[in-house]
Amino acid sequence: MTRRQRNRTGAALALTTLLTLAGTSLAPAQPTVPPTAPAPIANATVVSNFLAAVQRGDRAQVAALLHPNVRWYQPGSNALSGLKPSREAVFAMSARIHEHTARSYRITDISALSTNGSSVAVRLHFSAASPVMVLDVDNIDVFKVQDGLITEVRVHSANLYHENAFWGN
Repeated sequence: MTRRQRNRTGAALALTTLLTLAGTSLAPAQPTVPPTAPAPIANATVVSNFLAAVQRGDRAQVAALLHPNVRWYQPGSNALSGLKPSREAVFAMSARIHEHTARSYRITDISALSTNGSSVAVRLHFSAASPVMVLDVDNIDVFKVQDGLITEVRVHSANLYHENAFWGN
């Protein structure tokens, strides 16, 4: 080995030692991988969990999945129609539904759950009985989900005439 080669080797070794002591290395940098955050719950899962909680009558789970300022749009021109601007207003509507139907109101079928961004559309079949008539109707409800909470619901009835007659004014 020539004197020049020995000087280069010595200089490289000194530089490597210095960098190692400083916490740096000449080795190629390894890509840093940021810590993985837990995956957000899929919007469809949030809605499925909400509907399952409604079917079980699990008020705590329903409340946990509704944003406190949820906006619930109920169609028609009946006692339930109009905007419900909060979780409390939705629970008040639910209480009125159960009172009117002697707690017979049920979601009997959930199908065709479809997503588009933050929106989840679901075909639901409802049944209930009042002292004077029976409700048997399909709805398509469109839910908006943000950060794992339902922030908006728009109900679309397949038979609004029948719902208006059933719920009355």
